[in-house]
Amino acid sequence: MWAILLTLLSCGGGGKAPESARLVTLPGTTTRISERAQITDGKDLALQLYTTAAQCSTLTNTDEEYAVCMPHVDRASGEVRLSFDLREPGSPDPFPLPLTTDHVRVLHDRRPVVNNAYSAFELIPHNPQAARQLFIIVVDGSGSMNDVPRGKTLRRIEQVRQALLTPGVKDAFFPGTVKTGVSLFVFSKGTPQPLGGRIQILEDKGAYRDALQRIPIPGSFTHLYAAVKYATGELLQDDTIGGWLDRYDAEPTVIVLTDGFNNTEAREVCGDNAEKRYGNLNQLLQELRKVRRAKGGRRPRVYTVGLGEAIQPEFVLPNARGTEISGEELCDSEVNTRIDGVLEEKGIDNVSLEWIAAFGGGNAYVSQSTAGLGRAFEQAAAKRYMWFEARYRVSPAYLRRQFTSTIELTALATGEASVEIHPSAWLDAPPGVVAPDGWTRPASYRRSLSVVLPLLGVVVTGMFLGAAGFNTRRVLSGRTRPPKPPGR
Repeated sequence: MWAILLTLLSCGGGGKAPESARLVTLPGTTTRISERAQITDGKDLALQLYTTAAQCSTLTNTDEEYAVCMPHVDRASGEVRLSFDLREPGSPDPFPLPLTTDHVRVLHDRRPVVNNAYSAFELIPHNPQAARQLFIIVVDGSGSMNDVPRGKTLRRIEQVRQALLTPGVKDAFFPGTVKTGVSLFVFSKGTPQPLGGRIQILEDKGAYRDALQRIPIPGSFTHLYAAVKYATGELLQDDTIGGWLDRYDAEPTVIVLTDGFNNTEAREVCGDNAEKRYGNLNQLLQELRKVRRAKGGRRPRVYTVGLGEAIQPEFVLPNARGTEISGEELCDSEVNTRIDGVLEEKGIDNVSLEWIAAFGGGNAYVSQSTAGLGRAFEQAAAKRYMWFEARYRVSPAYLRRQFTSTIELTALATGEASVEIHPSAWLDAPPGVVAPDGWTRPASYRRSLSVVLPLLGVVVTGMFLGAAGFNTRRVLSGRTRPPKPPGR
C-alpha cells in the first residue's frame, strides 16, 4: 500500500517538465531529476553533472563515495547536492583540475548562491590525481625588481627567490610521487632568458636550490605579454622542453611573475596595452585561446603572480570573455596615464594578470609578502581532482516547486551545465540527518515509517475502539433488534 501511495505521490511533481526531458526519481525520495544535464556549448571544457546511479557507479569505488556522488535534495533544510566532472571537448574521460570554491559559481534558478546568513555554498574535491608536470617559471627581470619596497628589508627579486625556496613550494614542485621538472627563465626586454644561460630542466630539489642561488636582473623594460606568448608557444617547441614533455607525457604549467605593467617603451600609457598595433593584451589572449584549443597540442596552463599592490583592487573579471578589451576597461581612469615612472610606482597591473590567467586556464594571485608569494606558487602546483561535489543551501521555500540548478566555472577555464529538479508537490522525502560538517545526509523512508506507523497504529486502534463502543451501546439499548413486520 505504502509503495503504491509513494509512487503516486512522486508522480505529482511541482511543475510540468519539458516533453523532451526524461525524468528519473532519486532513490529513496519523491524528487525527480532530469536524466541528462544541459551542457552549454562553446566553453573550454564540458561540465558533466551526474544525475543517475549508472554514472556514479562507474566513477566511485566505495559505498561512501557513491552516496555523496548521487544528487540529493533536502526540502526541510533547503539543501541541494550535485556532483560533476570536467572533460575536454570530444573526450569521454574526466579532465582533472585543482578547483576550489573560488573557481566555481552555483546558481539556483539563475540566482547566484553566496555564503551569507541565508544561503551557503561549498565545493568538495574527490579522487586526487598527481599529474606529471613541467613547471616553467618566468620571472620579471626589469630594473624595479632590484628595488626595496617601502616598509620592506629585501629587494623584490630576493623576496621571489626566498619564496621559491620555501619547503612548501619545493614539495609542491617535487612531490616525489610523480615525475615533475622545473625550468627557470628571466624576462625584461626581448625573449626571456634561461637561468644559467641555457635551457635546462631541473628534476630534483638539490639542482633546483642550486639554480636559484642567484637570479640576474637584466634591467630595461617589462615585455610581459611577449614573455607569456613565448613561454606558451615557441618555448614548448624547443627540443629540450618539448622532448621532456613528450618523453614523460607531461603537462606544461607556466607561472609568470611581475612587479608592474607590460611596458615596451618610455612614452607608453596604460591604454596602449589594449590598443597598440603590436603586442597588445587582446592579441595575447587570442594566442592563448588558440594554443589551448589546438587539437593534439600541448595545452599549457598559465598562472600569473603579481608582486606588489593591485592597481584596481576591486576589479572582478566579467563572465563574458568573447569581446575585445578596450583601454577604458583595462585601465579605468588611468587610461591616459604613463606607465614608466608613474603607474608602475602606484602598483601592478592586476587586470592584465587576471585576463591572462583566465584565458590561460590558470589563476591569478597578488601579494606583497614573501609568504604570500610562496602560497601562490604552491597553489599553482596544486593537486588536481577527478570529480567534485557541490553543496548549496537556500531558503526551503525555494525547493517547494520545480527549479533549475546550474554550475559554472569562473576561473581556470569556462564550462557550464544545468539540470532541472522536480520535488513532489504532495510529499517530502524524510528530513535528512545533520552530519558533523553541518550538512545533511539522506535519511531512508524506514526511519520515517518508524515514527509514522506507531502513530498510524494509534489512529487505527482509535477508529476500531470507537466503532466497537458504538456497536456495544446499540446492543445494550436494544436498537439492534430487527423491526416487526407491518400488521403483526
